[in-house]
Formats: sequence, structure tokens, C-alpha cells
Amino acid sequence: MIFIFGSINLFSADWLFIMKPKDINYYFALSSVDSSAFLLANDDKNITIYHSKDDGLSWPIIYTIPSAQIINYNTNAVDFTDENTLFFPIEMNNQINRLTLNPFSWLASRINSELTIENIKMIDYERGIAGNSNQIFITKDSWENYNTIKVNNLQCLWYDDNESITYVSSSPQAVFHKSLDKGQSWETVKIGDFAVTKLYFIDNNTGIVIGNIVDTNSSPFVYKDIIYRTSDGGKSWKEVLNSTRNERSELNDIVFSDTKLGIATGTSNSVYTTNDGGLSWQKQTLIQSINSPPRITHCGFTKSKFIISVDNLGLYFIDFKKVK
Repeated sequence: MIFIFGSINLFSADWLFIMKPKDINYYFALSSVDSSAFLLANDDKNITIYHSKDDGLSWPIIYTIPSAQIINYNTNAVDFTDENTLFFPIEMNNQINRLTLNPFSWLASRINSELTIENIKMIDYERGIAGNSNQIFITKDSWENYNTIKVNNLQCLWYDDNESITYVSSSPQAVFHKSLDKGQSWETVKIGDFAVTKLYFIDNNTGIVIGNIVDTNSSPFVYKDIIYRTSDGGKSWKEVLNSTRNERSELNDIVFSDTKLGIATGTSNSVYTTNDGGLSWQKQTLIQSINSPPRITHCGFTKSKFIISVDNLGLYFIDFKKVK
């Protein structure tokens, strides 16, 4: 089955509809590798994997996994190492799965933890880390074996090609933690006073943290989208976005297509783009007029487009030329 472009008039002219899977009661996971894009859709019956290799023009189904095989799949923690291999955890039994598409193979590794694995980041096919709020797991053999590091209040993590482990805690301040020795010692830096949702590094020095502030002392409550940036590997951080919203909002995903072009998305019509490596961010008009904006769950990219997934509506894209 292949989905191609359609149209919908709910969104502004800069955003075009790509496709919507057949069953609409699902959760999305969107990831990009080498300018091609993958979509995982969970409709409570199956997990369907779509893969676009033609700049988002078509989305053929490349594999379907019965949900009975993977109870409570977590769409917020998926990572592709190349166009043939993906890694994702399962919530209830804390199992990390490696799925190789061609030729097909499946490895399921049980992780010894009482808490749900909420983050995963792979450097390559063999090396990666995963984590929950108080543990980081490290593998060097594609999750056939792993080591465990104890941490506190982990919200999001990153693993670079130098095998530096970084994570951000948020209770209540956002604090950056970095280890160069596999977790034996940590450097810590306070970022700011906000709730963190995701950490993303463009390169080993340039990183972005996204999050939110809810001012409960105001009536009505005041909601803010927050972005901080580092250019020295996390030694210092600078606020580059502080955007007040009228409705409850939560930035929840960020991705860069190269060192300059990036997109950050969140609930309630939150979409921001950058064309200078995250130094400045421009709000994009996504939905023209709606009383209850849908939830934007993930963002990704193809050769010339940024793509977002929207609960109950499908995939939409904006051309890079609209961002530059």
C-alpha cells in the first residue's frame, strides 16, 4: 500500500498534507535517516512501518508487526541507525528490540529495570544508550549485553560519536549532566528554571534543549515554550526562545536536517523553525483557525522538507525554502 499527497484546508498554505494511515486511532513515531524518513503507526492492532525514499512523495508499507508481539510499545523512544535497522523499547516488560528489515531479523533484549525505558539513542548499529528516570543502560553489541549507570531525575539523554554520555534532569531546575568516562564522574551545569522535554546535539559542541514553563500564579495560567542552546558542549547555555502561549503547550520534539536548518514542535499548534543552527527561532503558522488545536507528536525531514505528525490527522510537510 502506498500513500501519496492529498489536501486539507485546515492548515496554512505553507503546510501540505502528505498522507494518513487507514486506521486513525494510533500513535506516531517519526524518524529520519540520511534524508529518508520512517513512520511507525500504532493502531492498537498492529505497528505499521512506512518508509519514504523519494523526498516524502510516497510512503510504502515495509513491515507490519502484530501488537500482540509487543505489548504497550512506546512511540517516544525509537531510533534508526540506518535505512535497515531500528531500535525501540517496550513499556511493560522493559525490553529493547532491534528490528532488521532486510534480511529480516529480530532481537529482543530484556532490561533489568522496574521503570519504563523512555529514551534511546544509538551511535551506530552496535553502540547506544537507553534510559529511564534513574538509570542509563549502555551497550556495545546491539543490546545483546549492557551495563547500567545510576542517575537521578533523567528527562532526556544523548550519546555522541566520542561516547560522551549526556542527560538533562528536571526537578525542578533543568540541569545538564555530562560524563566522559562511562558515568564514573559527571560535570553538571544549570541550564534554567523550566521543565525539559528533549535534548538534541547538532554536533559534539552545539546542542539544543527544549521545554516549557507553566506560570500557575497567573489567572488564567501562562504557558511558555522554551529553547536553550549551547555552543561549547554544554559548559554554558543561552536562552534563545521564550514564547508565551494562550493555551497549554508542550514542546516535545526537535530535529535538524543539517547544521543550520531545524524544527521544534509541540502540542497546541507549536511549531518553530531555525535557519541559523538554533541561534534564533521563527514561529510557523500551522493551523489557521480551530478551537482545539490537535497534538503535534513528532517531527522529521526528507531531502527537501520538514515533516510533522499530527494526532488523528496524519503527516504534513513544509519545504525547506519556506524556512530559509
